[in-house]
This record gives sequence, C-alpha cells and structure tokens, in this order.
Amino acid sequence: MLRTFTLSLLLSSFALSCQVPVFRYALERWQADKYRLQIIHKKPLVRGPQDLIDQAKSQSEANPSTLNLEIETIDANALTEAEQWSIPGLEMIETFPSHVLTAPDDLNITEPILLANTTKSSLGALMQSPARSEIIKRLLNGDSTVYLHILSGDKSKDQAVRKILDEALIEAQKSISLPEGVIRPDQIAEAQSQGEIDFEDVLRSSVPLKIAFTVLSLDPNSPEEQEFIKILLKGKSMAQLPEPSFIAPIFGRGRCLGLIPASKVSRTIIIDQCQYLCNACACSVKSQNPGYDLVMQANWDKQIADSTVIIDKDLPELTGTGDFLSDDPPRKENQPSAQSENMVHSREPHTIQSSLKRNLIIATGMISLLLLAGLIYYKRSNKQF
Repeated sequence: MLRTFTLSLLLSSFALSCQVPVFRYALERWQADKYRLQIIHKKPLVRGPQDLIDQAKSQSEANPSTLNLEIETIDANALTEAEQWSIPGLEMIETFPSHVLTAPDDLNITEPILLANTTKSSLGALMQSPARSEIIKRLLNGDSTVYLHILSGDKSKDQAVRKILDEALIEAQKSISLPEGVIRPDQIAEAQSQGEIDFEDVLRSSVPLKIAFTVLSLDPNSPEEQEFIKILLKGKSMAQLPEPSFIAPIFGRGRCLGLIPASKVSRTIIIDQCQYLCNACACSVKSQNPGYDLVMQANWDKQIADSTVIIDKDLPELTGTGDFLSDDPPRKENQPSAQSENMVHSREPHTIQSSLKRNLIIATGMISLLLLAGLIYYKRSNKQF
C-alpha cells in the first residue's frame, strides 16, 4: 500500500506538465538563441553588403525573432590591442572586409563557427539558403520535425539509410498519439464552459497541430548550403566527422536535436526521438534541454497568436540517440543563461491561478514523500536495535 501511495504521488506530479507537445511548444514559445556576426573592415563597406546588413538590422529591430543574429560592424583601424584579442579569429583574417560568426554563449564554443570574406553573396548565404527555406516552410505548415539527411554520395548507402528512416517515421506517425488536453484557440470558450482550464495547454497559433515527420535530403557539396552546413556542424568541416553522412532532426524555430551518424540510424533511435518530440512538456529552462539553434531567417511570429507569453519548459528525457558533437559541456542545473529573456513576461490571470494551484499540489506531494521517507527510516532503525 505504501508503494502504491508513493507511486500515485509521483505520477500526479508528472501529470501536471503542460499538454502541448515538445515540437509545438518550441515553435510557439521558444525564441531562437542569437549568433554574433561581426563584420570587420578597413574601408567603408560597398553598397551591396552594407544594404544587406542595414536590411537585416532593420528587420531584427522591428521583430527580434525574424533573424537570430546580433550584427556588429567593426573598423579594424580603430581597434585597440585589447579589442583585437576580444574578436575570435581576427588573426586569421587575410583580406578585408571579412566577417566572423560566433556561436551563442550556451554552446560554449570559443572558436568561430564561420569566417569568410564579406560580400553580398556570402552574407546572404549565411542568413538563408534553399534548404533552410524549405525547412521553415514545412515547420510553419505543421510538420512536427524535418529530418535532414546529409548524403554521403554513395547511392546504395544513402538509399539504405533512407529506407530505415522512412520506415521508422511511418511507424512513428501511426503509433504515436498527441497528448490529451491540448486546446486550440477556437476551443477556449467551449473548454471553459466545461470547467476551469489551464492556459498552459492552449495553443498560440493557427498552425495545424499534427504528427507529421518528413525527410529532406541535402548534398553536402551544394555551394548554396556551405554556410548552413558549417553552422549545423558547429564550425567543424565534413572532413572532421567520423563519417560523411548523418541525420539531423530539426524542429521548433530551427532547433537541431543532435546529429546521428548514418551508420547509427536505427528504427529504435528514430522512434524514440519522435516520441520524445511529441511528449508533453514539463517546466524548466530551454538551455538545459537537448539541441541547439541554427541561423534561420523567418517571420515566425506572423503565425504565432501570442508571442509575448513565453514560458520555458524542460523537455522529457531523451535516450538512445548518438551525437557527433560530444564535446559539449554538461548542462548545469539552475545555470543562468541568455535564455532568461524567455521567462515569463506577462501571464493571463487564469494562468497565474492555475500555476499557483499546480505549485501547491507539487509542494504537498514533495512534503508527503519526505514524511514517508522519514517514517520508513525510523521504523527500520527501530528494528535494527
């Protein structure tokens, strides 16, 4: 009986999580981490790249979610020695103007992700590419996840990997169900008429909610995608990878869950990932969860009904996946991060009331568990003596 009671308390705590699935929560409520783009010059920039920079800055100021770049132009002639040391990769620049792309702070990568001569073409390729445009289109059309398949060039091997991936995704779509209790915006009145609702469970956009996994193949030699691949690999080159082909699940606002070597792709890994992305969220901070954001240019908020109510969630545990980039430091509990801006800015009164009740229930459950643990310890101690 004691075990049953304890288990029921634990299950009740888990049941308090928001019912919006991970992939949809990330799309609607997670702002993408910002990369830092520094354009270093010795002469005034010519009109082409300068116009593109001005346009990107203007879009970012009007809507910060449009392009996750912090753009800075720097006159190399005016740099002090200390300022020169503060720019990663500056010593590698041979011609001006050039630009340096640095990863978000949470990735803890000190080396530049990308370093290139600055032209209108190179800046444009950094900000967007055909593959990213297609990924954005699919995510905003309701795809749960886009599985990016970086081809090896060996047709038979690529076909074998694609067969495993396709079969696993078909099985996942048939076997996985969305969490119960998700409320569309047009269902709020009806749901309220049946009792109190938690606004955490309400969708905040008109994007179709569905379980749909699609695959997008990408030739790693495509000239238009070289900057994107560099970002995807966190600054590494294809030659530095243990093998030339991999799978990258992308969801939310262009967040990569991790890289899976093609030789490690299996039915179990893919279905586990799909289940994870379709599970309900639980409360915590985005930066403590799996994955990393890619540079994406899209007006995400155009299809998001309420982009001001942003509450970070802790994703359910993900197991069974491999990742090329295993040099990431472990995430620390309660670690401050740049994602603090994604904490609650404003909340509906109903949301606050529901959250207080939820916290009270969780606190009651934890106290009960501690009392039970103390009682068990006390009884065992008496028996020993």
